[in-house]
Amino acid sequence: MGRCDKRYVSGLLFLAKDEPFFEGIHRVRPHKGQIETAKRILQLLDGSALQGLPKQQVQDPYSFRCIPQVHGATKDVVDNIINVVETEINSVTDNPIVFHEENKIVSGGKFSWAATGFEPGFPGNSDGGDREYFLSVEHIC
Repeated sequence: MGRCDKRYVSGLLFLAKDEPFFEGIHRVRPHKGQIETAKRILQLLDGSALQGLPKQQVQDPYSFRCIPQVHGATKDVVDNIINVVETEINSVTDNPIVFHEENKIVSGGKFSWAATGFEPGFPGNSDGGDREYFLSVEHIC
């Protein structure tokens, strides 16, 4: 049984309702992972006879109501890290860069830490790049 299925069964045991997964709630704060998680939980709850039972509590437990926000945010961070890693793996960071077809040799900041340093939760983003960033912003502001 997958993790999503365990949350589903836990929700059923507490007679949790599908209200926290209503699409409208997630449309007004539209984080991708949150929307996907809520949609998946609604799919699992679809057709459940327990959803037709009268509500026993004013609100479901907080841990059930926040499943889309918590699990969705985790999915978003993981997806973002995957995107950055895939981009970095398939990128050039040499300096200078030789563009043979354009007959150009160009120096730039392709080796900069910023592409990974600003990523939340990205491993190793505290490599001293903050000093480099400060110095570059200091001259702009």
